[in-house]
Amino acid sequence: MASRSPSARPASSAKAVRKRGPGRRPSGSAELTGADIVARGLALCREVPLQDLSIVRLAGDLGVTPASVHYHLASRQALTDGIIRLFVREMNAQWPTPTGHWQENLRAVATLIYRHYRSYPGIASYFAVQNRFALLVPAAGGEGADDIFTFLERYFEAVRSVGLDDDQSAIYATLLIQFLHMSAHRSAQHQWPAEQAGLRHLVTSLPAARYPNIAGLRRSYLDLGGSMAFDAGLALLLAGIEMARTGRRKAAQGKKAAKKPAGKKTVPRKAVSRKPAPRRTAP
Repeated sequence: MASRSPSARPASSAKAVRKRGPGRRPSGSAELTGADIVARGLALCREVPLQDLSIVRLAGDLGVTPASVHYHLASRQALTDGIIRLFVREMNAQWPTPTGHWQENLRAVATLIYRHYRSYPGIASYFAVQNRFALLVPAAGGEGADDIFTFLERYFEAVRSVGLDDDQSAIYATLLIQFLHMSAHRSAQHQWPAEQAGLRHLVTSLPAARYPNIAGLRRSYLDLGGSMAFDAGLALLLAGIEMARTGRRKAAQGKKAAKKPAGKKTVPRKAVSRKPAPRRTAP
C-alpha cells in the first residue's frame, strides 16, 4: 500500500494559523460592553501595574468569565491598547487653554501630564519600564487613534510655542517627557528620600565629624519629596530652554548686524587756524 505524502493530507488535518478575534457571547454572561471593560481596566491601574493586568484578573474583578472579556477584546494587547487610549483621552479632556506666554503654557502642560500619570501608578510604571514608542504605535491604530494623535499635536504645539528651531524643539520635547514619566513613576511608587524610613535612620546615625558633607545635607536631603523634586526639575528645564532662546535671539541679532551695509565714513575736517589781523597804529 502506497504511503500518503504530507502534501496529500486532508485540509482539515492541517493546523491553520489564524488571528484570534472576538468570540461568541457566553450564555448567562453579564451585559458588558468593550467600553465598560476598558474603563474598569484603567481604574485598576490606580493600584495594579498595567503589565500585570491580565484578562483573567480583570474578568475576576468584573465577576465574569474570561470568555466574556474575550467576546469584546480579542487579546491582552487589545486590552492594553484600549486602556492607553482611554488614559490619554482623559488627559486630553483636561488640557489647559494656551495663554500666549510660552513658560506658562509649558508649565501648565507639564504639570497636567505629571499629575495624570501620578494618579495612575500602574500606567506610570508601565511607561517607565517599557519602550513608550513601541507602546504608542499599536495604541494609535484602529478605533480611538485620534486620542493619541491629539495628545501629540497639543504637546508639540506647547513645545514649539517656545520659539526654538525644530531641532532644538525635538530635543526638549523628548527630554521633558522623559523627566515627566520618571518623576511621576518615582512619586507614584514612593521612591523619594522623604519616604524612606530606613534611609533616614541610617543617615542620621552617621557621625558628623567623619562625614561632614552628609551631615550638612542630610536634613534637606531627607526632606526631599516628589512635589519638591518635580518643581525644581521643571524649573531647571525651563531655565535651560530660556537660555537656548536667548542664545538663538543673540545669534539672529548677530547675523542681522553682519548683513547691514556699512554707512559712509565721515572724515573730520582739520581745523584751520587763522592768524589775527595786525593791529593798525595811528600815524
